[in-house]
Amino acid sequence: MNHRLLIFIFLSYSSFLLGQIPSGYYNAAVGKQGHQLHEALANIISGHTVISYDQVWTSYGTTDIKEDNIIWDIYSDNPSDTAAYIYVFQIDQCGIGGTSHEGICYTREHSFCQSWFGSTHEAPYTDLFHLYPTDGYINSRRNNNPYGFVNSPSRIFTNGSKLGPNNTDNAPSGTAYEPIDEFKGDIARSFFYMATRYLFEDANFSATHPMTLKSQLRPWALDMMLMWHIMDPVSEKEIARNEAIYAIQHNRNPFIDYPDLVGHIWGNDSIFSFSLIDTMHIIKPYITSLSIPNEMQLKISFSMSLQSNSVAPLQNYHIDGGNHVIAAQLDQDTILLNLERALIEGKRYHLIVKNIQGENLHFMKDTSLIFTYGFPTDRVVLCAWTFDSLSSKPNVPTQIPSNFYLNEHIGTLYMNGDYGSSNFNVNTQLDAYDGTILGDPRPLTPFKGRSLALQSYSANGQAIVFHFSTSGYQKIMLTLACRKTATGFNHHIWEWSTDGEIYEQIELAQTVPVETGEFKLKNIDFKDLEQLGDQEHVFLKMIVDSASGNTGNNRFDNIVVHGNLISSYVKQPIPLKYLVLVYPNPAHEHITIELSDLKWNGENAVFMLYDIQGRMVLSSSIKDKKQISLVGIKAGFYFYTVKIGNWRMPGKIVIVE
Repeated sequence: MNHRLLIFIFLSYSSFLLGQIPSGYYNAAVGKQGHQLHEALANIISGHTVISYDQVWTSYGTTDIKEDNIIWDIYSDNPSDTAAYIYVFQIDQCGIGGTSHEGICYTREHSFCQSWFGSTHEAPYTDLFHLYPTDGYINSRRNNNPYGFVNSPSRIFTNGSKLGPNNTDNAPSGTAYEPIDEFKGDIARSFFYMATRYLFEDANFSATHPMTLKSQLRPWALDMMLMWHIMDPVSEKEIARNEAIYAIQHNRNPFIDYPDLVGHIWGNDSIFSFSLIDTMHIIKPYITSLSIPNEMQLKISFSMSLQSNSVAPLQNYHIDGGNHVIAAQLDQDTILLNLERALIEGKRYHLIVKNIQGENLHFMKDTSLIFTYGFPTDRVVLCAWTFDSLSSKPNVPTQIPSNFYLNEHIGTLYMNGDYGSSNFNVNTQLDAYDGTILGDPRPLTPFKGRSLALQSYSANGQAIVFHFSTSGYQKIMLTLACRKTATGFNHHIWEWSTDGEIYEQIELAQTVPVETGEFKLKNIDFKDLEQLGDQEHVFLKMIVDSASGNTGNNRFDNIVVHGNLISSYVKQPIPLKYLVLVYPNPAHEHITIELSDLKWNGENAVFMLYDIQGRMVLSSSIKDKKQISLVGIKAGFYFYTVKIGNWRMPGKIVIVE
């Protein structure tokens, strides 16, 4: 099988992240670098207003609050699913007890543990930048253990955070607590804050703890926190929290306001002076693509040729989940990474790449790549059925629209007799069960939700039909997560059509998992079926067969249609004068849209920009040569469409730092 992946790349932090920074607040840091910059920031944020420990409870009402007075507990919150429990501000705060199990109450958690700084009456004890409201039980289990990567947990908490042996590279042996990915960056930037705020006030801090030396992180912990800072960029939650704490303590976390400060102090950018305005004069290498030649290798392409001596060190690459890079080979602008063990299909991975130097001697911005092995790297999601809120029998609908789609590529799933589908019995042949995040087209915010179940031997030989458009796209591929019970369907027969009437069978399409009782990611690659590309109507029929029990079933989730943009796509013949120019590409803070002849029968031209998940992020009319601002749009891969009447010109844009 030719394995592929879905990839998201975090290249930089956009200017939209800046909060309401007081004018002149960071002026004393401008022009400094490395340790001098660190000292300047320490002086800027020192001397904050110290509150009492009781005031911490009250402060959570503005610093860590959701709608309806719900506390934002980073140890129990689950952005990808419904949290197992919630806490109401003040009502559910801990008194005596609360440590026998999860869900009793929330307490005040010193992420930088109290035993590491000792005092119960000085500034660190009530400094809100490292004091989070968290579940009392998890807080007590974490105790004063360090944070770390945990591969073999002794305990997994309800939101997926873990406690167990510390598997972080170069860390001393012992127990560690690992928060979920969505809050790793929050904690990292809290530690960078502590290392800065107390740089000159840590005489009484512990010098023996395995994670910290006084206020500073030990080398292994600094490396890990730098990874977490890259893996989990600054969020709107952190920006709001920074503002709320500033209103109370009258100091700020510089690493939320300007995330690039981390690199200017502890990274390769420490050779460059800090500026409040990024003039973009430095052209750094950046990652343009990631592919998988096989399950033991990763291939990373860059925007320019690289310096070989920066590619060889294996510490420049980190893969979570216990895998390691064992060799790195350079071919001009491409790095081939050999892995210690095979990638697992359907597993979500983080790959950190850092310290890579371009041919112009400038270093890349440390980059986090999030990918799910088994997804296509060169194709975009056209539409998907995630069944997030699907009703159970007898209320399963027999016609289900795709809930996730790019532009006009909405699809429909038929189980009602239309287009060659079968009329399924909603009482005996359809149901819904818990789903999976496996194969979710939203890898940054996957949601388990529900799954569609086809069941009963009475449904043997019946068919469901997917109808969608592939206009403007080729090399179509379908991925899905499937779970089989012991007496469920053992055969899926796939057929295709462009009219919904005459179907042809697809050979070698195997989507039934061998194992029972767990979801497996499956795919069908239609790259050799050119007839499915650039079609207004595509129909895929799946016939299920060989179930042996009345309740035997197959459960399906995250059914995703992928396609590769046809770069020369013109839906109908048009004069050359209507060709669209988009430049620069890669883009920085603005792009220019130019139509070589603006007289087209009075029809309006519209430019629309979509992110990689198919959500429109910008729409603008084009009346003349026009510069369209991208300020406030994150770095990454985007797709655009220029529409002139019924004519469309799609394309790609890469937005870099």
